[in-house]
Amino acid sequence: MCRHLHQLAHALPPACEDGPWLIVDAENAQWNPGSNYWFDVAEFKQQSANSDRLADTVALYSGDLLKSVYADWLFYPREQLRALYFTDLNQLILHYRVERDYVRALEYARQLRARAPLREDTMRQLIALRYETGDRSGALFEFE
Repeated sequence: MCRHLHQLAHALPPACEDGPWLIVDAENAQWNPGSNYWFDVAEFKQQSANSDRLADTVALYSGDLLKSVYADWLFYPREQLRALYFTDLNQLILHYRVERDYVRALEYARQLRARAPLREDTMRQLIALRYETGDRSGALFEFE
């Protein structure tokens, strides 16, 4: 672990004016909270709490957290972020459905289906949205 932290410290840009990027002691390693950094995961979580910015929020989600890393400790954070993303997409779908902006609602429903193709609730939403737009053959296509 020390070797990896050493490699990470050398891979980062030179230290910021607020101190080193990493604070490491015998038991912990963390980003320096006083440094000027931006984490997409932290931003995603913060923006998810603001329903006015959900469109920007879902755009931040680019896929599973550390997708290529297989570690037990990543399971819960990965699932938590995925669930938050799905919740945000569902809120957007419902919002635009209420506003009768079916094009945008369908866009977010398709985005959700692309990430979770086996979710039955998403399929029901897609069928209903296609029907509500007058696309009955499209609704039947989604059903099949």
